[in-house]
Amino acid sequence: MKHAIFPLAIVLSFMVALVAKAQTECRVDLNKVGQMSDIASNALLLKFHKDEPKVHSYLEAAKRKYTTKERLTQGKAFAIATAKEFSIDEKEFFAAIEEYKHVNCGHGVDGEARESVNDEKISQFAEDVLFHVVMHEIGHGLVREFDLPVLGNEETLADTFATHYIVSQLAPERALRILKARVDSLMFEASEIPRDEWTVEGEHNSDARRAYQIVASAIAYDSGAFGSLAATIGMDQSNVRSAQDYGSEIHRSWRRILKPLWMPDGKQSLEARLVIENNSVFSKALSEGKLSSELEKAIKSFDWHSQVKLRFAEGEGGAGWSRSARTVTVRDGYIQRFNAQGQALKSTTKPDSN
Repeated sequence: MKHAIFPLAIVLSFMVALVAKAQTECRVDLNKVGQMSDIASNALLLKFHKDEPKVHSYLEAAKRKYTTKERLTQGKAFAIATAKEFSIDEKEFFAAIEEYKHVNCGHGVDGEARESVNDEKISQFAEDVLFHVVMHEIGHGLVREFDLPVLGNEETLADTFATHYIVSQLAPERALRILKARVDSLMFEASEIPRDEWTVEGEHNSDARRAYQIVASAIAYDSGAFGSLAATIGMDQSNVRSAQDYGSEIHRSWRRILKPLWMPDGKQSLEARLVIENNSVFSKALSEGKLSSELEKAIKSFDWHSQVKLRFAEGEGGAGWSRSARTVTVRDGYIQRFNAQGQALKSTTKPDSN
C-alpha cells in the first residue's frame, strides 16, 4: 500500500490552522475553581463595582480553601460562597458569571474568532483616570526609592503627590480633565456602597474622602483653574477657603522635597522604562496612543538611582508599586473597570436642555 506524500507547505499550513483553531476554541470550565475565580473577579469589579483590594483579598483567601484535589472542581460552590460574601443575589451573580464567562477567551461571546486579542480600546475617561492612578503609584515609588519621610498615611501622601504633579506639570485644561475624571470615578465607587456601610478600616480613606482631598488640593494650587471641581463634591466657599489655607502648605512641601529629585531641564532618566506586554488586551491602544508616552515622560522626569519600570500587563487586579521589583504594574482588569465606569457615567448624564 502506497502512502500519500504531502508537500511540506501544505502540512505546515494545516498545523498552523489547527493551532489557530485551538487558540480560539473556548476552554472555560466553570467547574474549575481557578477559572471561576478569574471570571468572578471580572463580575465583582466590572458588574457590581466592588472594592478591588477587598475582591482580590477575598478571592485569594477563598482559593486557598480549595487547594485539595477533591475541592479543585467545586467552582459552583466557590461562586455561591463568593455571592454570599459580597451580599449579591445568587441568581444575579450567576447571570453576571455567564456575562463575563468569555471575557478572557480568544473568541467573542458568539463563538466567532476575534480579529485581534490585543485590540481593545481605552476610553478618554479611562485614560484620564489612569494618569492619576499611575502617578499615585509613582508617588509610592519615590517614597521608597528616595527614602522620603512618611509622617502620615502614605496612601493620602501618594494622592497628594499625584495631584501636585498633575496641576504643576500639565497644562491647566489637561489637568482639569484628569482630576475631574478621577474624582468622578471615586464618587461613582463611593455611590455603590451605602454611606452607613463605608469602612474606616485599611490604609485608604473612603472613596468620597479621597475625592474631596484631591479637589481641595487642586483648588489650593489654583482656585481659578480648578474651582469648578468644587461643585462635583459639594464644597461650599467656606470649604474652598479652608482648602486654600492648609493646601498651600502641602504644595510648598512637595516643591521643596521634589526639587533635588528632578532630572535637569531637557533630560530624561535612563533608569526608567516603559513596558507594554504583548499579551495585554490593550497593548495596541497603549502602543499607539498618547497615554503611555505621557506617563513614560512623567516617570523619566525623576533622577532614579536604579532601574524602575512602568508595566502594563494582562490579568485581573489593579495597579500597584512593587518595592522588590521596583515596578509600577497596571493590569488589564483595572483599565476595563474604568472603561465600564465611563460608560455608566455617560449613560446617566442628563443631556443639555438647550
